Amino acid sequence: MACYGAHQFNTVPTIRASQYFNAVNDAKTLKGAIGYFDATDSVLIAVLTRRTFAERNAIKEAYARLYGKDLYKAITKTTSFKFENLMQELLTGVSYYDYLAIKLHEAMDGVGTDEDTLLETLITSNNEDIAQINPRFTAIEGKRLFDDVKDDVTGDLEDILLALVNGTRDSSLHVDRAKARQQAQALYHAGGSRLGTQESTFKNYLTHENYAQLAVVFSEYEQLAGESFEEALEDEFSRHMEDAVLAIVEVTKNVPRYFAKRLRSALGYGILNKDDTSLRRILISRAEIDLGTIAQEYLQLYGTSLKEAIEHKTTGDYEDGLVSLLGLQS
Repeated sequence: MACYGAHQFNTVPTIRASQYFNAVNDAKTLKGAIGYFDATDSVLIAVLTRRTFAERNAIKEAYARLYGKDLYKAITKTTSFKFENLMQELLTGVSYYDYLAIKLHEAMDGVGTDEDTLLETLITSNNEDIAQINPRFTAIEGKRLFDDVKDDVTGDLEDILLALVNGTRDSSLHVDRAKARQQAQALYHAGGSRLGTQESTFKNYLTHENYAQLAVVFSEYEQLAGESFEEALEDEFSRHMEDAVLAIVEVTKNVPRYFAKRLRSALGYGILNKDDTSLRRILISRAEIDLGTIAQEYLQLYGTSLKEAIEHKTTGDYEDGLVSLLGLQS
């Protein structure tokens, strides 16, 4: 199991580093598959969707040494549409943390802000992850992640995201049950037991306490309120604040299940409303961490496999590439 990611235990990746990996051999294989005007897509899939971030970067370097060409550009010239986008993303960044920094940059680049991507990335990153992402983001953007978030996001969501960027969460797994009861009572009095909600109390606990402590706080809260924490929060906050709070609750309880729900949302409920950007980002970023566990959670939640869901909503080489990230064949 990969060590990065928020409080992960016994999760199943779908891509692992191989003791038989040879960057030069893979670069030669890719060179043979890339023509002047097109490429043998099945070969690109077989190589790039089954390698780790580090291995893909080593392949890019080997390709440049052997042929004096940029692999990213070579593949871009010979692929198209969504399959091209998938191959480009697999060659984006030199590491997991570089990839996340690039995705955060893209979420705030240009007109509008992709707040869902910001929230997803930051709440599922622990303090060590944030410490790795911050300098990489600065190298890409030319300014600090904190400053970019502050410029692009407002209100309660800004407060939550900035606290996460600052790494204010306790990184231990220490639990104080007496303190948890007091915190649950404070949350209850700040929200569910009276008209209006003191959002500062929620924001403070949700961005400062460690996840083990939060899990006990939620349990104590549910005993006190007589309903789930999620149910108690309905209609208490603005949409973005509610999304942030519920996402933190979900991540506290079960990170892979959170991502299973994110994938369900990305796959959409109709032909036209699929979010391919989120679909690719989640599959690529989680493949070395817990994508196998996410697929298990997806099956439990929705009664259909993630593979079947992807096959239902995608076609051709793009479908084959996404399914291969699951460690399966379409």
